[in-house]
Amino acid sequence: MKGVKFLLQEGADPNLGTMLGCAPVKFAEDDGYRDVVEVLKRASATSAARRKDSTTGSAPFVSFLERQAVARAAEEALLAELEAEKAAAAALKKTKKRSKEERKT
Repeated sequence: MKGVKFLLQEGADPNLGTMLGCAPVKFAEDDGYRDVVEVLKRASATSAARRKDSTTGSAPFVSFLERQAVARAAEEALLAELEAEKAAAAALKKTKKRSKEERKT
């Protein structure tokens, strides 16, 4: 939260989205940061009322959120890969067990 407030105080535009059009408030909502959502919504209303240059100071804020999104996606991909490896190991174990049982009979 301190980082969000700092970036807003330094002039980050809370309305500036990523290249894909996602605004910072969307990332905060998706991740469940209700307090950040409220701060961004208040800042957004204030920013719209006194908008200067829409790019000044915004890059660090968007870049931070984009890095978080990339890290989250990478983590999800790793978890999916681990689950696939667990499933493959379980299938191999079952196959070996069946093969061993068949040799006994």
